[in-house]
This record gives sequence, C-alpha cells and structure tokens, in this order.
Amino acid sequence: MINYTLKCDKNHRFDSWFKSAEAFDMLIKKSLIVCSECGSTNITKAIMAPSVSTSRKKDEPRKEIQTKSKIKNDILELKKLIDDGIPVMPLPFLPAKKTN
Repeated sequence: MINYTLKCDKNHRFDSWFKSAEAFDMLIKKSLIVCSECGSTNITKAIMAPSVSTSRKKDEPRKEIQTKSKIKNDILELKKLIDDGIPVMPLPFLPAKKTN
C-alpha cells in the first residue's frame, strides 16, 4: 500500500491510499480520483517528504548513551571506594529483567 498526498487544480490537498503506483496511475488516467472538496478530477501528486525506514530504532542511541553513562558512573564510584580504602569485588553480570 502506498499513501500519496494529492492536490487538485484548485490547490485542495488530501491523502489517499493505493494498492501500488500502477494502480494510482490507472485511476488517474480514468479520472476516477475526485477532490472531495470541489469535485475536480484534475488531480496530481503533491510534494511529499519521503518516509525513510532504517534498521536502527530511534531509541537505540539514547539507550546506548544511558548505558555508557551508567558504566562510567559505576567506575567513578568504585574509584572513590578504593581511594577510601574500601575493598571492592566485581559481581557476576545479571541480565536486566524483561517484562512481557
């Protein structure tokens, strides 16, 4: 499915979904797409911003920064404890709890 922003010759804009680009072209050629405001069949595609899909989720960089920040803070706390003469020992890694 493809979502196009369309406009008529009187500059009315509206969105519509099409099965494919070919389906859109066929409907335009047959004048089957009509402006809902004025009834014009002189329809063209309006300029649209592309919807870019990336493999990386938007929150990944933020989570990476938070994780590195937590590790850095933990190291600073450990250094303070060692400077104060308090012995420290690393604990085994425990995975974060996951909820459904």
